Amino acid sequence: MSEQSFIVVINPKGESNLPEINNLLTSLDHNTYHDLEWCEESGLIRLTFYTGTLFVFEKFVDLLLSGGAADIEASVFNSQCGENSYYKNKECYESYKEVDWNWIESQDPDLDFSNQYIVLTGEFDDYLEDHCKDDLEAIIEEYDGILEEVVSEKTTMLIEGEDPDLNEIASAKKYKIKIITGSEFEGLINEAYEAIDD
Repeated sequence: MSEQSFIVVINPKGESNLPEINNLLTSLDHNTYHDLEWCEESGLIRLTFYTGTLFVFEKFVDLLLSGGAADIEASVFNSQCGENSYYKNKECYESYKEVDWNWIESQDPDLDFSNQYIVLTGEFDDYLEDHCKDDLEAIIEEYDGILEEVVSEKTTMLIEGEDPDLNEIASAKKYKIKIITGSEFEGLINEAYEAIDD
């Protein structure tokens, strides 16, 4: 079943609001909020829970704000699309980098392809364990890499699939461009995502 997982940090209006927020969390419907857990840390309330994908987080924020919260930050992972999003009160952000956060840590993988000009050569869809070529291209672009059709002097990385274009390989060697296999690149991606879960 597709679901969303939440990490939420609540900053109460004052210490006197902590019991009110705790009571509010205790009263929540546990058929909606699965594995709901929370604790107090340095005057903040940190909670985690799971819900179905139809859950509207903005309504939950309204509930918390009316119950004594001053500020709320949250990270959300949607298993249906495999993406993270972030909230500062009711404002939603697709990227952690868009905003300065006080309490929430990034749930994005530590990937950065900025200033990287990348070419993929060969077949990938039956070659990789967890990704297809479209996945690799989407991840490269999401993390600021630039996809190129052919190897040139400005190319910085060539990713090699099955039956690669030998001319592309030769050009990459000529320009001393880094060449890695699709499996090696997939391993880098998987390692970055696994580091989030550790």
